[in-house]
Amino acid sequence: MFIPLLVTFLKNNWKIIAIGLAIASLMGYIGFLQVSRDHYKEKAETLQLVINQAKAREEDLRMGNAAITQKYLSVLDESNKKTDKILAMTKEKIKNDKELNSIRVSLNAIRLFNESKSDPTSPIADSEQGDDGSAEGATTFKGVSLSSVFDQVATNDAAHWKCVNQVKAWQKFWKDYEDNYNGVTNNVSP
Repeated sequence: MFIPLLVTFLKNNWKIIAIGLAIASLMGYIGFLQVSRDHYKEKAETLQLVINQAKAREEDLRMGNAAITQKYLSVLDESNKKTDKILAMTKEKIKNDKELNSIRVSLNAIRLFNESKSDPTSPIADSEQGDDGSAEGATTFKGVSLSSVFDQVATNDAAHWKCVNQVKAWQKFWKDYEDNYNGVTNNVSP
């Protein structure tokens, strides 16, 4: 009894029901679009927040790294100034030492000394043959003063220590750089 009445009702009012269903569907679709829009709007706001945090971290890194770079450039500069000052004092002492100025060293001894300071893994270059400054059979000895040798050794040692200090400073620089990066990136909340 109920079904025939329902069929009759639907048959007589199908246009109104169809329009009602169309309106309900349209309202449902509009509601779905609003929910989707709100979802993507919220997602866009979250992404913008993440972008702003990333920009802030980037600026923090840039400022921290600039400070670290400046610090180590000044550390290297200060270290080089100290080394240069010590080198100048040492050279002055060598220059004024009468004993070092009076002692002569043969060119062969200098050649051997230079070979002892060479990289042992590289092939030894053949040195030019010539007067080695040896005293055998010579009336005048053509060597180099020991003060000149010490002066050059002091210059080379100063350059060596500048390199060592630079390597140490750069190792510390990269450690501080890494700490700065980790400090900035560990404070991130996505």
